[in-house]
Amino acid sequence: MGNEMDRISGKITAVRVGVLLSLSLLFVGCAKGYTVDDLDADLDEEPEVRIPSLIRTYVPSHRVFAGDRIFASCDVYDEQGLLIPTGELEVPPEILYDPRSLLGTDEEGEVIAERVGHVHVACTLPQFGLYDDGVRVEILPSRPYSAVTLLESDRIVAGGSTEAVCRIFDRFGNEIEGAANALHISPSGNGIVSDALTVTATRADVYEVTCSVAGAVDVESDFLRVDPGLPHSMSVGLRPDRRFYRLEDQVLVDTDIRDRFGNRVTGATVEFQTSGTAGQIHANAGRFTFKSDGTYTLKAMVTSAIDPEVSAVEGEVQVVVNTSGPDIDCLHVDTKQPSEAYMLNAAPGTQVQIPVDIADTFNVSEVRINGALASHQGNGRYVAPHIVSWGMNFIDVVAKDEYGEDNSKTCYFLASNLWSPDANAIQRNTIGFRLNREAFGPRTGQLSTFADIIYAVANSDGLRDMIDTSVAALNPLVDGCQQRVLGACVFRLRLNYVGNSLWMNGPNDATLELVHGGLHADLNLRNVGARANVGGTCSGTPSFSIGRLHAALTFDLTVVAGSLRASVRSVEDVSIHGLNISCSFGALCSIVCGIFRGAIQNLVRGEFEKVLKGFLEDNLNEVLDSLLQNLDISTLAAQFSIPKIDNSGSVTLGFGTALDSGSITSQRALLGLGTRFSLVSAAPHNRPTQGAIHRVAPNPTSPLDPPINTGAGNTVGVSFYEGAVNQILHNLWMGGFFNLALDLGDGGAANPSVTIDAYLPPVAHISNEGGQERLRLMMGGIDAEVRIPPLIDEPPLRVMFGGVATAAASLDGDALRVSDLSLNYESDLYISFEDAVSEAGRLAVRDLLGDILVTLLESAVNDGLPAIPIPSFELPDVLADYGLPAEGHLRIFSPSLVLQGNHFRLSGGFGVE
Repeated sequence: MGNEMDRISGKITAVRVGVLLSLSLLFVGCAKGYTVDDLDADLDEEPEVRIPSLIRTYVPSHRVFAGDRIFASCDVYDEQGLLIPTGELEVPPEILYDPRSLLGTDEEGEVIAERVGHVHVACTLPQFGLYDDGVRVEILPSRPYSAVTLLESDRIVAGGSTEAVCRIFDRFGNEIEGAANALHISPSGNGIVSDALTVTATRADVYEVTCSVAGAVDVESDFLRVDPGLPHSMSVGLRPDRRFYRLEDQVLVDTDIRDRFGNRVTGATVEFQTSGTAGQIHANAGRFTFKSDGTYTLKAMVTSAIDPEVSAVEGEVQVVVNTSGPDIDCLHVDTKQPSEAYMLNAAPGTQVQIPVDIADTFNVSEVRINGALASHQGNGRYVAPHIVSWGMNFIDVVAKDEYGEDNSKTCYFLASNLWSPDANAIQRNTIGFRLNREAFGPRTGQLSTFADIIYAVANSDGLRDMIDTSVAALNPLVDGCQQRVLGACVFRLRLNYVGNSLWMNGPNDATLELVHGGLHADLNLRNVGARANVGGTCSGTPSFSIGRLHAALTFDLTVVAGSLRASVRSVEDVSIHGLNISCSFGALCSIVCGIFRGAIQNLVRGEFEKVLKGFLEDNLNEVLDSLLQNLDISTLAAQFSIPKIDNSGSVTLGFGTALDSGSITSQRALLGLGTRFSLVSAAPHNRPTQGAIHRVAPNPTSPLDPPINTGAGNTVGVSFYEGAVNQILHNLWMGGFFNLALDLGDGGAANPSVTIDAYLPPVAHISNEGGQERLRLMMGGIDAEVRIPPLIDEPPLRVMFGGVATAAASLDGDALRVSDLSLNYESDLYISFEDAVSEAGRLAVRDLLGDILVTLLESAVNDGLPAIPIPSFELPDVLADYGLPAEGHLRIFSPSLVLQGNHFRLSGGFGVE
C-alpha cells in the first residue's frame, strides 16, 4: 500500500513539475518570439521510450444527430500517468464501436452516426492488453427528410372522416417523433377539409393526401376515395328532350340521383309511374309511348335505401302531346331524333348534313336551311349542308307549301370536338402563374420580392434569438487539452458560450436569384459578436467578434404531391471572416492564450460554421419551403352563391384548386394550377350534355406562359383560360340559373311576364371584333312563355330563342366585369314563333327577349365569377418569428387585364399585402 501511494505521489509531483516547467518555457519562449512547435522540438530531441499503461476514451459530446461525425479520441498514459503522444506509439490505438450497425462513413471515410440508438465507443491498445470501459453515445434523428402518409381508412362515404398518420423520417430512415406536420390535400377547396390530422370529405372524388413537413421533400402520399352517400334528391329529364311530342313518339325518363352533398349516386332502384291510363300512354319501366294527345305527368321514385334526412326521393316531369304542333321538326345531326336544342361533338369546320322533318297537309314546295335549298330524302325528311362553327350554331329552317304559305323555325346546337365530360372535374393548368426573375430579387426594400422577405429574416431579432439558442445548445464549444509538453497537458481549454450575449449589428444582406430548377441564395451577416466563459488552465470571460458570416447555397424548387417545395440542392460556401477572440486574462494566461489563439479561433469557427450551415439547411429552408407550400388562390372562397335574377333563389358553386406543374428557368418561374368550379346545390333539371365546352384541348400538360407587359413594376403575370368560365356557365345552367319566372313591372296582371327554360348553357370565348379583343357570349335553345298584355295574354305565346352578344371585359379589383354588351336585335337575335302573332306582337316579343338575353348573359359572367382566381403565397406562421406580418399574402397588385387568344391575361407588380 505504501509503495502504491509513493507511486501516485510521484506521478502527481512529476505532472506538476512538468506543467510548471512547460508554462515557464512557454512564457520565456513567448518573450523570445519562439512558437510552441519550437519548444516542442527542443524538448523532444531525445524522446524516451515509454510503456503504455492506461488508455482512456474521449468524445466531445455524448449526444449526436444522425449524419454527424462521431469525434472520438484516445489518451494513452505511461506508468507515471503521463500522457504519451500518439506519434510515439508504433501502432495507434484502435477505437471500437458497438454496435457498428448504427454507424456509417461519410465521403471522407470518417465515422458518422446513422441509426437511432446508443453506441458504445471504446479505445483499445491490444498489443499492450489495454482496454477502456468506453463511453455511451446517444444517436438522435436528424432533420426531416421523408414523410409517409397513412390513412386509417382509404375509402369513406361522403360526409365521413378518416384519420391520417404521419410518419416522418430523416435521410437515414430514422423515424422522428413529434415533428411538426400538417396535411396537404389535392385537389383542395370545396368538399374536402382537414383539421389537424382528421380529413373530412363531402365531395365524391379521389384525393391525394400528403403529410406536409417543412424540409421533407421525399414524400409518400396516400389516396382517399370518397364514395357518394345514400340518395337524397332526384332530377328527371326526357330523352329526347322536346317541348312537344306526337302520337307514337317514345320517350325515356332519365334520372339523376344525388346524395345530400350533391354527389351523383348510381345503383339505386327506381320505379316509374304515369298519370295517363293504358289507353293513353304505354309504360315500360322508364320508357313511355303516347297513344293520345294530352298533358301527362311522368314520375320516378327511389325504392331502395335513401338518406334518413328525407322521406322520399322522387321527381316528375310533364310532357305535352300535341299532334297539331309545329310542321317543322328539328332533328339531331347524329341520332336523327327530334331535338330543337342539343350538343354536337364535331370539330369546327366540319361539314354536316342538317336534317329536318317537314309535315304538311299539302305538298311541300320548298325547304331552305340557312338559306340553302334542302334536298328531299323521302318521308318528309329534308337535309342541307352546314359548316360547323365552334359554339352555338343557329339553323334557320323555312318551309313553303304548294300554295306559297310558309313556316319557319330555328334549330340550335352547341358544337365542339373538345369537352370535359365531367363538368365538375378539375380542369388542369387553367391558370398560368409566372414570376419573372425580378419577383425573386434583388431587394426593393418594400417586401416586393422573395429577397425582401429573406432580408427581413436576416435582420430580425428572431434570427438572433435562433442563432443564440442554437449556439447555446452546443455548449461546451471547446473542451479538451489544446497543447501537451512531455506528455503533460500544459493548456486545457473549456469554452462555453454565454447565453443571450449574442449581438448582430449588421448591416446584414440577402440576395436571391433564379437558377435553372431552383433558387440561389447569398447571405451575409455582419458585425456579429458574443461572450464566452473560459475554464481550464486559464479562466475568464473573453468576447469574440466576427466581421462577416457568409453563406451561399442553392435550393431546388419542385412540385411534390400537389404543392411547391423548396429543398437544399447544395451549400456552396459557409465561412466566417474576421474572427477575433480577446485574451483578457492574467499575464501568463494571456501569453498562453495568444500562442494558441489560432487553434482556438479554428475551433470556434468550426462550431459557428456548423450552426450557420444548420440554420441554412433547417430554418432558412423551412422559411422558403413553408412560404412556397402556401401557394393558393385566396381571391375565391371554397364555395359561393350566385343569386338568380328573378330572386327565386341562388345557385351555389364550389371552388377547388390543385397545383399541376412547375417550370423554373433562370428568367422566370412558371406554375400551372388547375381549377374546379362545381355545382354544390341540387340540379333542378336533367338534360343531356357533352360536358363543359372547350376551344383548345382541356387539361394541357403545361399552362400558357403569360407575357409580362413591359414597364415599371410589372414582374408577375397570370393567364386564366376561358374554358374555366365555360365550366362556370355550364354549372350555372345545370343548377337552374337560366330557369326563371320574370314579372317585368310591379307584378300587376297588366305587366309583361316571361318564364324561361334553357335547353343549352351559354358559352363564352374571346374573339377579335374589328381589331379589338372582346368577349363573345352565345346562348340558344331557350324555351319561353311570353305574356305582353294586351297584345299577348292568354294563352301565352310559346317561343324558342337565342342570340350572340359581344362585350368589353375589364378588371374591377380582382373581379372580371363585362360591360358595353352589344346585341343586334335584327341580325344576332333568333326567335322561333310557334303560333301566328301580329307584327306588333313580334316586335314587342323581340325587344323583350333581347333585353332579357343581354341581362342574363351579363349577370351570368359578372355574378358567376365573383373574382378571377389569382394565385398568391400566404405568409406562413413561421415568418411571424422573424417580425413579418402573419396571415399576409405575397401576391400580384395593381394588375392590368388583356384579352388575347383564349386567355384572360393579367400582369402587375408583386408584394406583400
